[in-house]
Order: sequence, then structure tokens, then C-alpha cells
Amino acid sequence: MTVQDINACPDYWNSTYSPLFNDTQARIREFCKDAYEDWGTSYVLIAGDADTIPARQLYYEYEGDVDSDLYWSNLDNSFNADHDNQWGEQGDSGFDPYSELFIGRVTCDTPQDVSNWLTKSFCYADATDPDYLENGGFFEGNNGWPGYEKGGTTIDFAAINGTDHWYGSDPGQWPGFLGFLYGFATWNAVHPTNAFNLTVRWAGSYPTNPGWQYAQNPAVPFRNAINNDSVTLITGIGHADPAMSLDVYDSDWKTLYHNTKPFFIIDLGCHCGDFDSGDDGVLDTMLFNSNQTLAFGCLYNTGYGWDGFQSTNSSDALQTKLFWDYFFDLANNSQSIDNWQLGKGLAWSKDIMAPTLNWTMSSAPGSWRGTIEDRLLFADPAQQLKAPGYVNNPPYISFLRWYPNIGLEVSATDPDGWLEHVYIQIDWGDGTITDWLGPYHSDELVTLKHEWATPGDYVVKARAKDVHDAMSDWTAIVVHIPDTSLTISIRGGLGITVKINNTGSDNATKVKCAIGLSGFILMGKSMTREMDIILPGKTITIRAFILGFGRTTVDVNVTSAEGATAQKSAQGLLLGIFVLGMK
Repeated sequence: MTVQDINACPDYWNSTYSPLFNDTQARIREFCKDAYEDWGTSYVLIAGDADTIPARQLYYEYEGDVDSDLYWSNLDNSFNADHDNQWGEQGDSGFDPYSELFIGRVTCDTPQDVSNWLTKSFCYADATDPDYLENGGFFEGNNGWPGYEKGGTTIDFAAINGTDHWYGSDPGQWPGFLGFLYGFATWNAVHPTNAFNLTVRWAGSYPTNPGWQYAQNPAVPFRNAINNDSVTLITGIGHADPAMSLDVYDSDWKTLYHNTKPFFIIDLGCHCGDFDSGDDGVLDTMLFNSNQTLAFGCLYNTGYGWDGFQSTNSSDALQTKLFWDYFFDLANNSQSIDNWQLGKGLAWSKDIMAPTLNWTMSSAPGSWRGTIEDRLLFADPAQQLKAPGYVNNPPYISFLRWYPNIGLEVSATDPDGWLEHVYIQIDWGDGTITDWLGPYHSDELVTLKHEWATPGDYVVKARAKDVHDAMSDWTAIVVHIPDTSLTISIRGGLGITVKINNTGSDNATKVKCAIGLSGFILMGKSMTREMDIILPGKTITIRAFILGFGRTTVDVNVTSAEGATAQKSAQGLLLGIFVLGMK
């Protein structure tokens, strides 16, 4: 969908408070609402620069307006309930802190930009080599902040360690609603067979925390690791601006970095995601400089990045922590590696931070709101991160059985865990094959109905696949559809006589006959009879003695274990124990 298409569609116009809610940004938001509510859309990728698809600029006190795609992912309220020239400022009841859509942006200008970025995104998506997928990379420049006694403190908190407290000399109280948050090291401890390589850690402050290496200019050894394809998921903090990320200018990123396998990068620094500037500087360089080097995605700030002088009790450190916690805490957050999409991680982190929206630093008023507003994903929000060493095993059919009075019961098991989703396909053996049904949970018992045109033996088959299209072989059973046909006759006289005839060529077994009478009945108003078997061509006679007076209707319903059914009604006149004129 193009911006031109959206602007041309009157359904997305809003004349109320025009032009405040009728500019391009507002119309795109109406389109996003439409896509979410009517089409079931979950992911939105904004493909364009500020001059073609301008972001809504949201406001926070310290910095003023910052580019934010939050306006298009969080679809409740208006972000401007007071109808002034500031959007999303503190005190505006129109701010919506919770997401409906998972959103990302690529600031492309040309078809070549798109081609280069897509090639790198597909390179990571198609990768299976654990030597590539396992590589974390961690960087911390020399910020010279007094609260950190050792290099690596911010990134240890934000990415590597599991923790339930802030780090630093003056941390303050840990919010109870956060609980324990996972990091890379926590994941490795819980999932040792799928562990990340955490050896690449360079800091510009000395001494360093355990596991970190010191360099006066840590960007140089970190560059060597990148050029050796030794880092794939980067988390770092350093000096940044629209032309710089992790202490490195875009001109050096272009000329000095030669990785052959693209990486994903998080930088807590200031304004490295600012796409209002010229050619977008370091952001464009990361995504579009070539179809091989640098990044397939970035998590960058369009405004200031915020870390504390005295502790990690800061908005950008917590957002980064929550981002990684989403992926690594399977039990409480992502549930499955199948849910490791970048857009989900970003939305999760900001949703959890909603209670912090009005928190502030004395030296940086509104900074927590600023992080929620200006921390943007420059990548495909549906791009799925991968766990190293993870082998996707195909599901298999674990149960398949036909019950004549119930239907086909089938379940599929995914050996990768009960939280995985599976799809099931059925070949009914009569030329009818279903579409892929589901998704279902692993081991979920599914009941399906089918009717065959003629009796006989049918080879019914089932197979399963997972969300990655890993597919099982067919599992087959033989279903016998019997030629069992039942007829009923009803006669009066002394009581009533019901005859049940099997006119088919197969036995009728576990035959149940229910008889009910209407009217003034003193005895025998309803009764049930069961017969083990009625042979083909044979008749079973049931005699029922009753007592009553007046007109009556006799209803007879018969079923068998093979699924045969019959029903018949007749009317007559009751005179004591006699039934007259039955027809």
C-alpha cells in the first residue's frame, strides 16, 4: 500500500479538527487501524524516508519533538486529546502506551536500497550455520561516568546478565513489577545446548567487569571481530549522533568494515536513528551500503539515548533489557522460539515500560517518555531471531482413530515442545483432501467429521507440519463404512409393537431404541431398549405394554454403533392397555 493510495482514499480522511487529524500521518494511522481491525494485520513495515513517509513527531520535555512510529502501532486514543501543537506530551490523556501492531521501518530512498537490505535480511533468515548464529557482540565506550567502577556495567545489565536489581553506585529501588529479567547469560544457563558465544566484549573503561576486555579505543578490536564475522547480535553504547554509532563515523563504517555476514545492532546512543538528516547518515550506511556488509536491522534512537551517571537505573538501559528478556524468558514471555520476531520484542519492551511513562531524571525531564517515543526498530518487524544450534524437528501424527458416532480423532506432536503450533492435513480416501487445518497446539486432540457417499473400506491418511513447513510422512488407518440400514415399523393392539429391520449387508451392533409417547400416559410413557446385534436381513421385535387414555403420538428413534440411524412416528388412540388405529 502506498502513501498515495492512502491519501487518495476518503475512508482515511478525518475532517474533525481538520487539519490536525487529517494530515498524512493521521491518514496512515487510520489505514493501520483498518488493517488491524478488518484484516487481522499484525505487522506493519514502513518503507520510506522522512520526506516520503514522515513520522508523527511526539513530544517530551527535555528534547521536544522526536520522530516516532509509536503513533502507528498504538492505535487507541489520539495522542493529542487537548488538540494543541504538541503530540504525546505529559498530561495529554490521548497518549496510548500499549501496542496493537508490531512495527518497523526501513528508510529506503531507491530500489537499490531495498535490494541491498532485503538480501541481508534473507541471508540471516536463511542461515543455519551455528558458527554464525551463536555470536553475540558487546561494546561499551569510555563514557567517563562516575557511578561505574568497571567497564561493561551498562551492557552487563542491559544485555548479558540476568538480574532483579540495578547496577551502579546509587541504583535506587528496583520496581517490583519487573521481577527477574533474563539476559544472554541466563539463556545460556537454561539452554546450554543452544548457547550464544559471549566472548566478544570490549570496553573503553578500566578495570573491566569479568568477561570483558579493555582497549583504549575499543572500536578497533570490535571492528576486527566484525570483520571476522565473529559478531551477529550486537548490543552496545558509545558516542553517537546521526553520523555515528558505537564511536564510529558512517564514513569509517563504509570503508573499514567488511563483514560477509550481516548483523543486528542495538546502540543506546543518541540520535543514530535520526532519519530527518540529509542522507540519514549512519542509519542508511548500516542498512543500505551494500548487500552483504554491516546490518540487516538496527534498534536506534531518533532522539537522545539515556543512561544514568550513577547507575543503570535509566530508560534506555531498561528498554534494552526488556527487549532481550522478551526473547530469552520463554516460559513467561515469548513462549516459543517461533515468536522471536523483532517487532514483538520491541512492542513487549515498551508495553512493560508503560508504568514508567512519567518517570524522569532531574537532569533530563521526561527522559523515560522520550525512550518510549523515540526508540525505533529499523528492520522487518516480522524478522525472526534465531537460537544457535536450534534444530527444527518435524512434527508427527501421534494419534489417529475413527469412531463412527464421533468422527476422526487426530493429534500431532511436535518434538520441539508442547508450546509449538502444528497444522494437520487429512486425505479421506475418497478423493477428498483437506486444506491445512489449524494451527493447533502440539498434542491437542482434534475431532473431524466426514461423510462418504457409499459404504466400503477407505484408507484415511493424516500428516502434520509446523510453522516452518517441516512436514511429517503420512500416517494411515483403514476406516470401514458399513452398509447398515435400519427401518422401523410400529403397530398397535395390546400395547405397541416396534419392529427394527437391518436392510443392509453389515451387522448392526449396539443398537439402541428409544420409544416415547405423548398424551395422558399412566404407564410406559418412555422406554429404552438395547440390542447387541441385528444381523443383515433380520428383524428385532420390541413389545411395550402401556396404560393410558386419549390420542397419542409414538416416537421411535434407533441408532447403531456403526452410525446408522432411523426415526419414525405414528398416531393412535389409547384405551387403557389397547392402542387403536395406529398409523
